Amino acid sequence: MSVVFTQGETLERGDLDIFLSTDAGNPTNAFSISYAIYYVDPATSAEVLIGSATRTPVNPTVGEYYASLQVPASAAAGDYVIRWRFRETAASPEEGVVQEF
Repeated sequence: MSVVFTQGETLERGDLDIFLSTDAGNPTNAFSISYAIYYVDPATSAEVLIGSATRTPVNPTVGEYYASLQVPASAAAGDYVIRWRFRETAASPEEGVVQEF
């Protein structure tokens, strides 16, 4: 299920979130975490990176992260994705999650 944001809207806690937990279900922070925003080109379905590929999320509480940004007034209407990349520990493989909006 996708969500819709409008041009000029500031995204905050509750908009584009990710929650990390242990196998036992306890909240846990990542060793490292970042996200990237992509526009999905309607003609080719190719993802076009918008800004940095390693944006730093806000971490208001253990295990909770969210993307804090303002949708540019010039942003094209259409489909976008946020790609979260994180590591549980320094030795862990990088994992990822994708959300559509």
